[in-house]
This record gives sequence, C-alpha cells and structure tokens, in this order.
Amino acid sequence: MVDGDDGPELSARAVVAAVDGSVSLRRSLSGPVDDPEGLGNALAALLVEDGAAELVPPRLRTSIHPAEPAPAETHPAEPRTPSTTREGDQ
Repeated sequence: MVDGDDGPELSARAVVAAVDGSVSLRRSLSGPVDDPEGLGNALAALLVEDGAAELVPPRLRTSIHPAEPAPAETHPAEPRTPSTTREGDQ
C-alpha cells in the first residue's frame, strides 16, 4: 500500500528474467486497493508488451496470454488509470 493522490493505493512490482540472467524486465504499477487482480493483470500485460514472453522458454509460452480488460459494468466505481514506472525512471 502506498499513499496516492486520492488516498491509499495498492502497489506491485514484478520482474521477468531470462533463464541465464542475461536480460531482465522490471515494472511497477499502482492502482485501486479494491482491484488487486486487475492490477496484477495490468502489470502482467505491460511485461508481455515489453517482451517478457520471449524470455520464457518456448515450451511454456502457450500459457502466456495478456488478460482482457473487465467489462465496465462489473466495476461500478469510476475506473482509474494505473500509474506505471519503468525501472530507472524514478
């Protein structure tokens, strides 16, 4: 949990690395406390966009699919745009 502009937010960090350690991708994201699954899915999608799937051995790649956004009617509160930070941008 972190203090956001509108109150408490959930903060998550993730790393995806090549098996040999030659490449790693790091991302962090914060968003609403009441949607941890959405935050995790958004973070995973960012890493996939950054090329994380290519770091996963081919035999495991079939299980990597960016999450589809949830329909708006399932989240009655006004959606917030998650903030993102690339490692080193801080």
